[in-house]
Amino acid sequence: MTQNFNVVIAGAGPAGCVLANRLSEDPGCRVLLLEGGPSDNNPLIHMPKGIGKLRNDLRYMWWYNVYLRPDDPEPWQQWMRGRTLGGSSSINGMMYIRGQPQDYDDLASLTSDDWNWKHMGAAFKAIEGHDLPEADTRGISGPLKISSYPGDGGDETLMKAALAAAQTIGLEMQDDINEPDHRVKIGYTPRTIHKGRRQSAAVAFLHPVRNRENLKICTGVLVDRVLFDADKAIGVECLMEGKKLQFHGDRIIICAGTMGSPAILQRSGIGSRKLLDQLGIPMVADRPEVGQNMLEQTLINLQWRASSHSNNPRYRGLGAILSGLRYYLTRSGPLANCVLEVTGHFKSRPDLDRPDGQIMFGPHSFGDSAQKGRAPEKEHGFIITPFPLRPRAKGQVEITSRDPAVNPKVVYDPFSDPEDCSEFVAGVKLARKLAATLPLASYALQETRPGKEVQTDAQIIDAMRRLCSPTFHAAGTCRMGKDEDSVVDPLTRVRGVQNLHVIDLSICPIITAGNTYGPVTAIAWRAADLLLKMKL
Repeated sequence: MTQNFNVVIAGAGPAGCVLANRLSEDPGCRVLLLEGGPSDNNPLIHMPKGIGKLRNDLRYMWWYNVYLRPDDPEPWQQWMRGRTLGGSSSINGMMYIRGQPQDYDDLASLTSDDWNWKHMGAAFKAIEGHDLPEADTRGISGPLKISSYPGDGGDETLMKAALAAAQTIGLEMQDDINEPDHRVKIGYTPRTIHKGRRQSAAVAFLHPVRNRENLKICTGVLVDRVLFDADKAIGVECLMEGKKLQFHGDRIIICAGTMGSPAILQRSGIGSRKLLDQLGIPMVADRPEVGQNMLEQTLINLQWRASSHSNNPRYRGLGAILSGLRYYLTRSGPLANCVLEVTGHFKSRPDLDRPDGQIMFGPHSFGDSAQKGRAPEKEHGFIITPFPLRPRAKGQVEITSRDPAVNPKVVYDPFSDPEDCSEFVAGVKLARKLAATLPLASYALQETRPGKEVQTDAQIIDAMRRLCSPTFHAAGTCRMGKDEDSVVDPLTRVRGVQNLHVIDLSICPIITAGNTYGPVTAIAWRAADLLLKMKL
């Protein structure tokens, strides 16, 4: 089966949805968007807290095995990614953090001025439909609806206590923590939630335009590899219900994410010669950095038993039933809010020129810390979650099979860099300082995770090894750069071939300061500007 398009986009995550929207604005440009998962019509996707019921549903999730070392026999973690229209924006925590202006100037220094804060700030303003007033780089009429905390999340006593305690220890309260500055700050989390419903990339960018005659959306189509005529990309080969399909296009754009995009390139013959020879894949372009340079932020959920006022009762038993009824009747209440409603940025050392850590607070706690099955505790409790913003440790993503149904192998050790470890310790100490500061301290009965017996720096790192979690913000495996060794050039073109682009977080050679849904959306928006200038 062969069909021809001007643009074929592989992957309907945030980047793919934005590009499908922008590139199909021209009715003369025929755009095909391919997604390996199903449509996003499951109502639990659109209920903000419904993600808790979808974590184990492999129809909507990719689970990647992660190893500390390449030769380890067993994985130490599993990382999840969204497998539906909207990609991970359909299953994430809905926290909208843009990053700091310097992040994008750093990106520009590694790539080109096309990616500096001037351009990226304009991209953010274009995509945002914020409920706060318009500002120089905050938009109010864009397609992605962003809301501040509406005050309907249940008992707010602990949240207000955490905000007050944070100000006591030096974090400045801000209405919008995305203000383009480098101050240490605290505030309610900006959320990709609108009228009680998740604002995934599919909701914001794809569904409003899905009836365009020149836009075709196909779900349940797993992209295997890019097809070439010599070094010219001419299409993709896919699997759908066990059958092979081919779609041809004048330009191919890979948007499969930090795990998926390098895997598609490697199966297509773009990668290190050693890996491709091992798997018997014909070489198209020898690009050793494909799958390398992976960055990820790593967090720990510290927990305290609280005397009262947590939202745990609203997520269990009769309380859960009442919360569900409230949500379906009014689109409000605890189930209509994001995962962590308080967010701040801090410095691990006072001499730094900008924050290097993020800290988050939630008025709830979990009895089971396993990634795939967390249940709220019966007792009252709260969590404080710190993580370093700019990790130095790097990992890799490599395929182990030519079969596209076999996920690539991820290798990453977040404790391999001593400076990263120092920042882990600083974050834990700040979280404890926050919990010990009034008025929050008046509700904190006992630290239950990792526990007061964990005191020395070595003990903290050991606890992190046992209890840490990824933030699910991985980047960098198809690094963009101005140097010839980079996988893609500053116009997102894959080096060594023609008519092939990668556009998603895999091209970002840095991680921006905080959650990455906002940044990858803005990166795709900016990339669309550059593609349109190239006159697709």
